[in-house]
Amino acid sequence: LMRKVHMSPLPANPASWPLDIDLDVFPPLVCSVGYGSGVIRQEGYDEKKRPMVDLVLVVPDDSLRGWHSDNLKSHPLHYSGLANRLGPNAVCALQRWGPG
Repeated sequence: LMRKVHMSPLPANPASWPLDIDLDVFPPLVCSVGYGSGVIRQEGYDEKKRPMVDLVLVVPDDSLRGWHSDNLKSHPLHYSGLANRLGPNAVCALQRWGPG
């Protein structure tokens, strides 16, 4: 099911609309991609209160376990309670398995 999303045009000066996310709080990344209504303004959202920004964080496969181990310690609320209990090996296994 597709639905039309109404997006406001980006401002003429992109610097006037900063993506204020400190990526230095995460373990080392290859790159990150922000998406969704927290990155691209959409009609109907209060401009004073931006929605949550969704991120895809790219990490080398050979560093994945260490990355999740460090991130679980630093940001346990970024993971479900089950992922916290099962630990980085389970998180990596699920990530490699994919969404199905």
